Amino acid sequence: MGGTAPYLQTTYTHADRKPDQVLHYRIRAKNRWGWGQFSTPNLVMETAKAPERVAVPETTIEPQTGAVKIEWEVPDDNGSGITDYNLEIKAADATWHSTADCRDKPTIMQSTDTSR
Repeated sequence: MGGTAPYLQTTYTHADRKPDQVLHYRIRAKNRWGWGQFSTPNLVMETAKAPERVAVPETTIEPQTGAVKIEWEVPDDNGSGITDYNLEIKAADATWHSTADCRDKPTIMQSTDTSR
């Protein structure tokens, strides 16, 4: 059996990765007689990427206030936790407008639509 010098590490953290990549790693060791062969490159990792599409949300009307309540399921985060949601509303002029940053707590938005 062999040994490892106490100053050598047998772990490596690859922190500077780009999203949506497949990476292959191989490792080899060296002693006073030279380098050994590389390990079989079966250490394959897919890096984290943007989350999957949010499924069609459910909408309900709050009976007391008439407000629209929108709920959705958490999509697959693809290896990196979801930190925010962005909600957009399509206006009468057919353009999408970002209306809410849904961090931490439910968001209550007041309508500015006076056509009701």
